Amino acid sequence: MHPDDIAAVVAIEELSLSTPRSPSVFARELSANSQAHYLVLTTGPDIIGYAGYWLVGEEAQINIIAVHPDWRQRQLGKLILLLLLRQAQEQGVSLTTLEVRQSNHVAQQLYISLGFETVGRRRNYYRAPSEDALLMDLEMTRPERLAALQQQLETLLHALAGKG
Repeated sequence: MHPDDIAAVVAIEELSLSTPRSPSVFARELSANSQAHYLVLTTGPDIIGYAGYWLVGEEAQINIIAVHPDWRQRQLGKLILLLLLRQAQEQGVSLTTLEVRQSNHVAQQLYISLGFETVGRRRNYYRAPSEDALLMDLEMTRPERLAALQQQLETLLHALAGKG
């Protein structure tokens, strides 16, 4: 993600989250937070999704994955998450964590399909509406898990390219 991408990212965030972040938050993340890493997913000139994480030591804390509503149900959330995990792995991450609304069963199933496990709960973590978050982890040191993630990425890229 680059500063020029912020307006499109904020537009997706406003369509996707009950409490979207402001452009200034993204600007600060990109310019002043060396731990912040964001990816955008594009089709032609348009940004259709984005994801981000904070890298702290050997841990990646995923803080957002969002796809524009017009582009959902096409496995693009899975694609950007797999790309994010590959980048985190290349940076030496041994553990990836995230929080997900307890009612967001679609996202939970995606995370589980990639090997994330529920390890805890954060009470009243979300606002508007108030809801608990499930804390999920993905241990990234097992070679067979990393190989499976890479295979899923390659298969999905092949399918999205119309060759699968």
